Amino acid sequence: MSEHATPQAPKKQFIAGASCPACERQDSVRMWFVDGVPHRECVACGYHDKLEEDGQAIPLLAVDAEGDGQ
Repeated sequence: MSEHATPQAPKKQFIAGASCPACERQDSVRMWFVDGVPHRECVACGYHDKLEEDGQAIPLLAVDAEGDGQ
């Protein structure tokens, strides 16, 4: 058994009915926690943010207006 523990990747779960704040596609948002901080990501356009304690989103990855990643 190794002395060095390998950190597990966070479990990412799709949020039923959620719409992406960037491209507005429904059922494309998955969410996970990193050190207790909720993160969201749209699998359709690549938008990624994290949420503050008051629920305000902090964008981590910007996407173009069309949401096609170009």
